[in-house]
Amino acid sequence: MMYALREERGQMAVELAALMPVILVSLAILWNLARYVSACVLFDRVAPDAVLAEAAAAGAEDGSVEAVSAAETSIRKAFEDADDIEISVEAEAAESAPLALLGEPHLMHFRCTLSYHPWPRHFVVAGIDSEVHFELVHVREVVADAGQAGRTV
Repeated sequence: MMYALREERGQMAVELAALMPVILVSLAILWNLARYVSACVLFDRVAPDAVLAEAAAAGAEDGSVEAVSAAETSIRKAFEDADDIEISVEAEAAESAPLALLGEPHLMHFRCTLSYHPWPRHFVVAGIDSEVHFELVHVREVVADAGQAGRTV
């Protein structure tokens, strides 16, 4: 009877050691997912406001470089502490339907992109250097009238 009990000693430690890598990888995935969703929520709130403010302020026409760089700078201020996030903004003139009563609007199509690089980017396992080569991308598109402040279409 005493011999049978000794065979099972330490079995839980072995099972925990076998499950620990799975638990750690699962926690890393959940951590990255939570950070990505949080960044997307903030980005969806900040990007349209920045684009509308900067497009109207710069009088953006035909993809004005000043409006794009100002909007990009404004969005990046919200993500100052995050070194795993990249922000880019592109703009082009949008096709506009003729509006006889309001005059011809100067519509600009802004494409704001958030790129999230998961943690850890670089790690070493058994002396082998590894690096994560993918990113999660979130895009927010805004069409704004460059001639009138705060007007979206």
